[in-house]
Amino acid sequence: MGLEIEVKVRIDHHTFLELLKMKGLDYETINEEYQQDLYLDNDKCELLISDRVLRIRRVNGHTLITYKSSRKESEGEKVREEIEGPLGSNSCTEALSRIGFKFKCPNNEEELLTKLKKRGFNVKNVVEKSRTNIRVKGLDLKISLDKVSKLGEFVEIEGTKSLDFVKSLDIACNIAIPSYAQLTHVLKHRAHT
Repeated sequence: MGLEIEVKVRIDHHTFLELLKMKGLDYETINEEYQQDLYLDNDKCELLISDRVLRIRRVNGHTLITYKSSRKESEGEKVREEIEGPLGSNSCTEALSRIGFKFKCPNNEEELLTKLKKRGFNVKNVVEKSRTNIRVKGLDLKISLDKVSKLGEFVEIEGTKSLDFVKSLDIACNIAIPSYAQLTHVLKHRAHT
């Protein structure tokens, strides 16, 4: 269990990296990954409405289960409880318990989806993105350059000084308040109206 503190900025990656160079900030690429996030909810969309998340993330051949509490927001910086762990782990079981499920998290994704479906939870939204994680020397921040399917390019900055960092780059006007899941949810339902 931890606390997620992040700021998401809508900015193309080239411009962001140029800003780092202009400020004299050196960075290095840590890794690149492709992520497919499955957001689950019941037919009443109770998690969406309460700004909570139950997510299955497929990344680099691994599957992680994540629970996120509703966000507290200040100046575009989002803070929320986050519990994440691989299938079969105690963290996964704890994440499921936050939604009210009292079963041990299985080791198999298909079994998990079946158990959730029996309890009225189905995949309501899928967000796909390619992510490049970078490290800016001298800063204790997790920075991800995200290219999100149907949405474009964003930068996520996580850590206790994320908002200060965004302000120092003069890109606070680019802060994106909604999550990727919320943005794709709107696109999906706008297409059906």
